[in-house]
Amino acid sequence: METQDKLKIYAFSKLSKRRLVEVKRFLSRCEKFDHHAARFYWDNIQDRKNRGVNEVLCYVGDKTLVAYMALYHFEENEAEVTLMVDPNYRSPLF
Repeated sequence: METQDKLKIYAFSKLSKRRLVEVKRFLSRCEKFDHHAARFYWDNIQDRKNRGVNEVLCYVGDKTLVAYMALYHFEENEAEVTLMVDPNYRSPLF
């Protein structure tokens, strides 16, 4: 874990196919470590209609994905957030 590298945060309204594959691999690693499957609405993620920020990806350096956040809009006044952080970076970064 290289915490001296700069944390880079990117916000997206919709993930590209390449980033979607990257996120799925990342979540799989986290879920194996945690022995828990977080709730992700893959159909919603792949077919975003909201043009605002829906996904946030955090990287250490240019290539290491360390956190992913998804925002789901269900109704006008209803939303859900799911966040996953790489176990190796939960402390001291997060």
